[in-house]
Amino acid sequence: PYTADLNPEAFTVSIWANPHPDGLGHRSPLTSRDDGPAKGYIIYLEPGNTWQYWTGGPGWNNTQGSPAVLDEWTHLGITYADELKRFYINGFLAGEGTAVLDRNTAQPLRIGGGASEGPGNYFFLGLLDDLRIYNRALTQAEAMSLAEREDPIFKEF
Repeated sequence: PYTADLNPEAFTVSIWANPHPDGLGHRSPLTSRDDGPAKGYIIYLEPGNTWQYWTGGPGWNNTQGSPAVLDEWTHLGITYADELKRFYINGFLAGEGTAVLDRNTAQPLRIGGGASEGPGNYFFLGLLDDLRIYNRALTQAEAMSLAEREDPIFKEF
């Protein structure tokens, strides 16, 4: 069910994804969104196999990532704070932009399913692991650490 704890004003979402080559269309490893009007956040792998980070408010705002490598583990990290969005792929900054975010205030967070409202769609075909949600935007060094690109940071985020 919906919980405000998964929809803070500032956040970081971290997840490992291994997309199956047979996946088609938009497919989402993680979604916390509502639509009509657009609210919340989404990580998509789009039909051309590029990672995307969407935020809602007042419409949908897309920050492009990089091309996906199918059938291989990839670390995805998204942050949002003070209208600044950053998209990290394997710990490296893949895209950033500014956007107003209207938080999801009603729909559940879905792991592996795109639309949170209704019965769901945009399902992710593949494997997912180690989902983390923080109530602040992590630094790039912290994102690198989560993606195991440098020595782990031994402190609580």
